[in-house]
Amino acid sequence: MEPNAGELLAQSKWIGELAHELVGDRHDAEDLAQEARIAALVRPPQEPERARGWFASVLRNLRRSQRRGDLRRSAREASVARSERTESHADVLARFETQRRVASAVAQLDEPYRSAILLRYFEGLAPREIAARTSTPVRTVHTHLARGLERLRRALDEREGGDRSRWLSALLPLAHGSHATPGALGVLLVKSKLIAVVLVGVLATLLASLWWRAQPAEREPVDAALGQLEQVHATGTQDAASNREDDASERAAVADSELLDLAQRLPKPGVAAKRYRGRVLNIEGAPLGGLNVRCRDLANVEKASAVSGTDGWFELEGPERDCKFDCTSAQHVTVLEPLVYAPIDTPVFVVVSEFVRVAGELVDPSGTAITDSSIALQLPSDLRSRVREVLEHSRDVKWEAQADSTGRFLFERLPRIDGAELLVRVWGCADVRLPAPQHDELGLRIVACEGSPRGELLEGRVVDAARTGLAGAQVALGQRVVECDADGRFTLRLAANEDADVLLAVAFGLQPARLKRESAWPTPLEIVLDKPALSIRGRVLTAEGKPFAGAAVGVADPTYLGARSRRSGEVDWSKAVLAEQVAEGREFVLRPNVTDASGAFEIGGLAARRYRIRVLDGQSVTHFESAAIEAGSREVEIVLPSAPPSVRYAGRVVSFRGVPQAGAKLFFTRAEDLRRATGVAGPMLGGTITSCDADGRFAIEVPGGATSVSVDLGHPHAAGSFELATFADLEQLELVCALRCLTVIERLPNGVQANRAEAHDAQGLVLPLTVRHGDVAVASPDLQLFDGASETFGLPENAAVLVFFEDEREVVRIALTLDPARLNRFP
Repeated sequence: MEPNAGELLAQSKWIGELAHELVGDRHDAEDLAQEARIAALVRPPQEPERARGWFASVLRNLRRSQRRGDLRRSAREASVARSERTESHADVLARFETQRRVASAVAQLDEPYRSAILLRYFEGLAPREIAARTSTPVRTVHTHLARGLERLRRALDEREGGDRSRWLSALLPLAHGSHATPGALGVLLVKSKLIAVVLVGVLATLLASLWWRAQPAEREPVDAALGQLEQVHATGTQDAASNREDDASERAAVADSELLDLAQRLPKPGVAAKRYRGRVLNIEGAPLGGLNVRCRDLANVEKASAVSGTDGWFELEGPERDCKFDCTSAQHVTVLEPLVYAPIDTPVFVVVSEFVRVAGELVDPSGTAITDSSIALQLPSDLRSRVREVLEHSRDVKWEAQADSTGRFLFERLPRIDGAELLVRVWGCADVRLPAPQHDELGLRIVACEGSPRGELLEGRVVDAARTGLAGAQVALGQRVVECDADGRFTLRLAANEDADVLLAVAFGLQPARLKRESAWPTPLEIVLDKPALSIRGRVLTAEGKPFAGAAVGVADPTYLGARSRRSGEVDWSKAVLAEQVAEGREFVLRPNVTDASGAFEIGGLAARRYRIRVLDGQSVTHFESAAIEAGSREVEIVLPSAPPSVRYAGRVVSFRGVPQAGAKLFFTRAEDLRRATGVAGPMLGGTITSCDADGRFAIEVPGGATSVSVDLGHPHAAGSFELATFADLEQLELVCALRCLTVIERLPNGVQANRAEAHDAQGLVLPLTVRHGDVAVASPDLQLFDGASETFGLPENAAVLVFFEDEREVVRIALTLDPARLNRFP
């Protein structure tokens, strides 16, 4: 199903501009970056903290000069080529097919990215105009455009079986208004692979120039080179000045998003590059060679790639943290993808499998289509023990499909794994599990809700003032939240005992609507969202009237829609959905609004009511709540109370065996204030951090004091948490942490049958066993075994014995001697 693709295709001029964005910036990025590198060396910014803004300005000026030359060159080439070539019938058909594919890919984008792309290229609005129309910060618009374009590239990649060159060659004529030669295409493809490396070099050079400016004594070795570059830069400046009038006429034609997209691809200052070694394996642990491995950042921007050798091993250089790895292959899909949040020194393992194509329909026992459902692939519980590698960094890739309005669903590339299951969930009914197909299956029929009352079906549509369906709008009834399809349509299955009578709907950039049921819900139900979301803008000041920078600011009384449930492996997650986050486009963004250097903030996505503003001080983790403020208010001033006195803490961190923990990080926080301010139990969003010296000692003064301290011993060791009220002397703290020891059970003694294991300390106390799957960590009192083997797990350093059970019957005990510095294999 390709919603609205026909309407988009009817006006195809915009597709050429979009095609230029998809391939044009990659074509020119290397030259731009090289010139910016010279500018960074010659005249570094005067304010290092604004280096990224300075660099974006340099790129903008360079791009204008480049665009001017491109326009003149294109005009000359067009005048010559116009009389030399007539477009053939085959060319027309090829161009139409390309336009159809682009329109279809745009129509299938998720919100808010689809709206951002359409407003920018279909409507021709500049980013600031989009921001004004949608009541969204300009920076957020740029982010949506950049991520939308990246998702488009990925969608086109998938349609061509991972072969990017195929759609690049098809889009080049649309992007440049002419037919690209094979040589030009080759240059484009080569340069697209160099972009990440070139931009990393630019930033490294920029940071080096800032360091040189701060340390004059160290600049002597490069003075001669800088003098030569100064002459090059001066010549370019004179050329730019002579063409200032031309620049003014072209400025409106230069899209700000092109340059900001390019600038935002730069690594953040302080994020180093790292050489990774990894291996590609199939689901039985056998190595696979000849597969392309990608390293991407968390925004899915590719940073590096490599091809696995015959033994499956590969090496590449990527970001030191906040990156992930997968394989692109026409025959395989990634099943377990490594996810790196912090620097690691161990290999990464990418697990792949062959795939099948699965399609079918979901019905109830009467044969009626079920639409309010999800169909997800559940990986076998023993998959990681089959592979027999340390897969702690690898998380499960998720496959989930939604049934459409006819109950049909489709998986284009579903992993073929023996023992995998399809899990079907329908609101108000019991889950259905069935074996996942091992061959292509395009006529699968799944019957759900047998023996379960279906309840009332509520169907409707969320639209804007022009009665256009709002894709991605959220509709909530009771505790359940559903997302609208591309035409704004939704279906809610009311459980037989459903008594909720208030329905809420909200969409990106708009105020929510609230409907109350009087007797029965009208069907079909139309919900109109026609009012732009509001915001509150102001400043946070200290008690002395000075700007307070870096404070987290949010609403203390948001509108709760409900909860959205998700499943990761064997773990069910429930996430609260807030109307303000959906309207502001921040539903899945964990970063709070933070005050800038002047103390300024803006909170968007608000309804027409009064809100209390909560300010969280990231240092003392104390919070302040304002009086109620009307949404839409400007120049609001929130004055914080006087800072509480500091408290001094000192002591040392040692392991269970008394070894000092050099470099351990301590995090002091006021846990109760944090829970009240954020609803989060744990020291994750603010506090005071310090590190231990070579002897494991620390000393620090914490503004306002703290109620607890957490210790991070670094990967692969666990963190410890301590309540400070339990210590008599706060300047003689002895924080004892049991190191986390990586462990694997490879087999059991001959004749022993066991399906689970526990770890006990010397006193017989059951200790927690921890399993990590990428970004998911689970602690449990026992561990499941498969044919006497386990996946890799963590044991506390003070574990003394492993106890094995066949169901509830103890069968054997094995004494432990654990080493935190290596993988412990048992027995």
